[in-house]
Amino acid sequence: MTRTPFILLILLLAGCATSDNGRKQLVASDEIGAIYSDFDLRARLVLAVDKECVGDDCAAIAAFRQQVGEAGARLSRAAYAAYPDLDQRVPRFEFSVPTKVELGTLSNAKGSVVIFSRLSELGLDEAALNFIVAREMGHVIGRHHQENTGLSIAVSVVAQLLFPMANIIRGAAAALPATTSVAATTSAASLVGTRVLQSAYRQDQIDEADAIAFKLLRQTGWDLDGMAHSVDNVAPKLAQIGSGGWISEFNLSKARLDLLDCGAPWSIEPDMLLTTVDGMRLDHQLSPPLGGQPDSSLASRQ
Repeated sequence: MTRTPFILLILLLAGCATSDNGRKQLVASDEIGAIYSDFDLRARLVLAVDKECVGDDCAAIAAFRQQVGEAGARLSRAAYAAYPDLDQRVPRFEFSVPTKVELGTLSNAKGSVVIFSRLSELGLDEAALNFIVAREMGHVIGRHHQENTGLSIAVSVVAQLLFPMANIIRGAAAALPATTSVAATTSAASLVGTRVLQSAYRQDQIDEADAIAFKLLRQTGWDLDGMAHSVDNVAPKLAQIGSGGWISEFNLSKARLDLLDCGAPWSIEPDMLLTTVDGMRLDHQLSPPLGGQPDSSLASRQ
């Protein structure tokens, strides 16, 4: 199998783009990114454990679902005003609140934003809820799903070049066990490579999503100083639940929001604050997702 078809495949399915922050991105086309990220979102929702609500819990989740919808509607209007070309790839944002045991948020390239119902147990006020919704919308607007898809395509192509299957498939039937082995090796290499690359870019994506979120929040009239205090009230509750995964990323965004809070006690010591944020980034990179293990490859990059 020649390399030319693979190179053409990369050019067709993925290309270079520049984020709002000036970062170069390898992104899949909006169509491919939408299909891939929608499949990924559905798979994550299936894997997330359902939580049945009873009595007052159901009423609380229904009220939370309405609050998410109202916050999303306001932030959507701000997004289309701030980014005039956004409607060409995201015709509309849709917000849902599935009842899940897991804590966190998800989204896809088409504008579906998922806020897990367990967040309603944190006692979020309107400011903190808007902060959480805007953060997830930032990943959609920043084309991070297309970027993850582009990285996956690139890694898959490289894996195929390193472990070409076509020549084996053209062989005799006796080569079937070898074909199966190579296929498994290729799939494993693609999966590991994709996760490593996405982890390497995740910090940039969080930074960009936060910057976009702050822009949307300002556009809707929120005082970020006051919002920082609301988010501060959420942090102790999250600390009681655990660390890593979505919670770790939320804490990074909280630290960045604190940078904008001139009333914070550390605002007169910017060097100390930047050191704190860098330390939190390291903790985030070394902390395993909930139920996972630390990634030693990330530790080696520090």
